[in-house]
Amino acid sequence: MAKMTRWIRVATLVAATAALSACGGNDDLYGAIAYSSDTGVAAGAYNYETSVEAANAAMSKCGTGCALVLQFDGEDTCGAFVASSNGQWGVGADDNKSDAIEKATRSCEGKGGVDCEVLEDLPAVCLG
Repeated sequence: MAKMTRWIRVATLVAATAALSACGGNDDLYGAIAYSSDTGVAAGAYNYETSVEAANAAMSKCGTGCALVLQFDGEDTCGAFVASSNGQWGVGADDNKSDAIEKATRSCEGKGGVDCEVLEDLPAVCLG
């Protein structure tokens, strides 16, 4: 009976995997932002098929000394990074750019940031 139960579980897993593959599986897109407080460099990666790919791309673009500061997923989800003149920063994600920027700004200001702004070379981006 234990062998039969195991085979049923395996068959169910195989069938579920095949069904997901036939349907395209997970349709989510992934984004990530990396930042180095030492260098002030920030980089983003968007519209990747997995969170690992997005994270690796953001870290690669950012360079040495960077840390992953935001991961987000879902079509039409937006990610934002802001920085202040006194070295503080913040990130945010939401279903539109302005709300993502607002969340990032509140995060930055909550850390003592003054005049927190989106970086010119790293605008808020929506997946999709």
